[in-house]
Amino acid sequence: MILWLLLFIFSILLLYFHNRRVISHKNLEKSSKKSLFVIAHPDDECMFFGPTITYLMKNHLEVNILCFSSGANDMEKRVRKDELYRSCQELGINQNYVSLLDSSIFPDNIKTFWPVIDVAAEIENHIFRNGIDTVYTFDEGGVSGHPNHISLFRAVRHLLKGSEVATGVILSTQ
Repeated sequence: MILWLLLFIFSILLLYFHNRRVISHKNLEKSSKKSLFVIAHPDDECMFFGPTITYLMKNHLEVNILCFSSGANDMEKRVRKDELYRSCQELGINQNYVSLLDSSIFPDNIKTFWPVIDVAAEIENHIFRNGIDTVYTFDEGGVSGHPNHISLFRAVRHLLKGSEVATGVILSTQ
């Protein structure tokens, strides 16, 4: 149990210092006005992107959240949805900037990769509808190897290859 706790604390510190290095560039504040964090599940916003979100909020930049799934069953979905909104509130994110898709196309499942085209379409729609200029999501390994996280990376990569989004939008994987 203690080993897991130490591993968890080490992981959080590693993410914190990695995020500080990634976002410490002065031109981020000049170029980014509306950021979008593309996450798979409630808790991803704080577990993987908390330090980056905190930095952006402290610099008075708009932060949006696009979450693709809220859980496996109705009871879990209600609880996780509430957790997402409360977490975002704690991070200082306006609830109007938090979107939860919760479609059967995107099940919360450790064995399921989501359809890249469908995920990319949702992200692209959100970018254009909300005037997003910077997108953050997972790295190619999904940070934890979760197929849902990896699907988000693949969708953002797809957008970079053949979309109007690739022009004028900063895309970052952390």
